[in-house]
Formats: sequence, C-alpha cells, structure tokens
Amino acid sequence: MSNINTNSIDANFPVPGVNNSSQGFRDNFASIKNNLSTASTEITDLQNKVVLKSALDGTSLDNNMGNAVISYASTRNFRSTLKDYGVLATEPDAVIMDVSSADVHRGIIVGKTDIIFAGWAPAGTKNGVDLHLIIQDGTDIANTTISFQNSTYDSMGSVAKGMNPMIRNIENYSSLNASTNQPIYITIDTDLAPSGVGITHTNSIGIPAGVKELHFRVTTEDCGTTMDIVPISRNFKTTQIVQRAPSRFGLPGDMPGAICMDGARLYICVNPYPSYVNPVNIKTSGNWASDSSTILGAGIFGKESNTGKFKQGNGSSTWSALSYYVVWAMTPDNFFVAAPM
Repeated sequence: MSNINTNSIDANFPVPGVNNSSQGFRDNFASIKNNLSTASTEITDLQNKVVLKSALDGTSLDNNMGNAVISYASTRNFRSTLKDYGVLATEPDAVIMDVSSADVHRGIIVGKTDIIFAGWAPAGTKNGVDLHLIIQDGTDIANTTISFQNSTYDSMGSVAKGMNPMIRNIENYSSLNASTNQPIYITIDTDLAPSGVGITHTNSIGIPAGVKELHFRVTTEDCGTTMDIVPISRNFKTTQIVQRAPSRFGLPGDMPGAICMDGARLYICVNPYPSYVNPVNIKTSGNWASDSSTILGAGIFGKESNTGKFKQGNGSSTWSALSYYVVWAMTPDNFFVAAPM
C-alpha cells in the first residue's frame, strides 16, 4: 500500500479575500514536497521490481525474477529460449554451457566432446535444461564420445559430485576409472561406487549407428553439485539385465518373461513360481516318498518342506510318479528355460 498521505494538505488554503498567514503556505508546500518524495521512492521501487513488456524510457529491460515464486498462474504460448553454439569444441578443450543463458542449448558434434554445465539455480529448486546435439556428416562415429562431468563417490558409496547413476542407463554409456584410465563396468543397479568408496569415474556416451541428432534433459536439485540426465530422442538401454543365478525351482516373484544372467548364461523364466500351496499338501520329502495314497488334482501344487521343491499334480499320479516343477531349467545350449521335468 502506498505511503502517500494528502490529509495534511489544506485544500481550502489560502482563503480568497483574506490576508492569509505565510505559515499555511509553508505547511502545504512541505506536505506536497514530502508526498512527492514518497511517490518518487515508490515509483523507483516499482521500476526495479515489476515485470514489464518493454523497457521504461531511459532504462534497460530486466525481468529477472530473482528466484521469486509465482503461484496459481495460467500461462499460454510460452517459448523456450535457445542458445546455438554452432560447432562444439573438441578434446582437449571443454564446452562450458551456462544453463542460465537459455532453456535449450544446441551444438554440432564433430568429434570427442566434453560438456560442462554451469550457472544452475540455487539448491533447493529443480533446474533443468534441454541439450540438442547434431552429429555432423562425416564425423568418425566409432571414435566419437560425448563426455559429461565425472562422478565422485563419498564414504557411503553415493555420488557426492557429478552425474547421478541415471546416466548409466543411457544407450551406449561407458566409463573409465579417472585415476587409472581403465574401463570399469557399472550399471544402473550399482548402488555403491563400482570399485570402492572415494572413486571417481568418467561418464561418456557413444553415438548410436545411424543417429543424426541426440536430445537430452539435464536437471539438478542442488545447484549442479549432482545432476541427472535422461534421453529424449532415444531409448534407455534395452540390454540392462538383472544379474543373478536362479535355482531351477525359482524364487517368489519369478514370473514368465523374467530374464537374468550370471555372466556366462542367460536365464529365461516361463513358469510362474507357485503363489499358494494348501498346507495339507506340504510335507517333508521323506513323507511324500512314503505316501502312496495322495493324488494331487490337476494343476494343484505340493511342496517338500525340507527342500523347497514343488510338484504339480495331474489328477492321476502319486507323488513319486510326478516330476519336479521347475521355473528355470537348463537346455543343452546352456540357456535356461522354464518347463516341467
């Protein structure tokens, strides 16, 4: 609310036809001067704070909101600002992208490129930028990588600085130990530093065959100390497979279509792990072996309590005549598939 107050101005002074006191003139002039001074201060404050369509006379347009919150607002037809770098510098030089200068940063890749982001918004807010990279014709794709800031791990094995683990799941991701320059293998599921706490590793992305453009979204919530990056124009890795060596009898949660590997073999699950077994049909393997009267109905499971193995009834055979039910089974070509045996 304005602090201009005209109550002290006597609008009826001076009185016509009367010898008026000069003090009245002075009082009115002083009140007018004070209110003009107040108006000047408030107008200057408005000029420094309001959002304008164009610059006021004698000033430069500056609509920097200074991280102020705008809430409950509807917007229409907003545009993203674009900064075009042209051909990006190649190693050993690095490209520094000030994210505060534009919403979209575009550049042309002609060789190995290192990108460093700067100018992020304060911590406690989520700031993001779109990265649009164009692959120039004739670029040696096989020997071209796009590298982002290294990842350094703290004493707990979590990323303390650099790119967060999300980058590991981008197509054609690779990494080197920053100290030894030797390749290291890490996946999106690697919770801790791949070779112990305190390690620093690189983060590079190769260019997929036949690709002419790459689009990424880069975000941070801690002023760029750590950053996430996700692909916009390409898929995440499709070869990311859980590593474990399952028992052929499976584990709870195994469902048809599940795939895993142990580094040497690929395992494929087709049969679901039994979700329910009637307690009446749970016995030790010895008790089942000596039971010549119980016939499991078709599709009904029985379980050996001491081995964890299952058999599935067919409505006519005793336990000893049934084969064990398997979720994962090995085939002669070293692949595992699910099938009753």
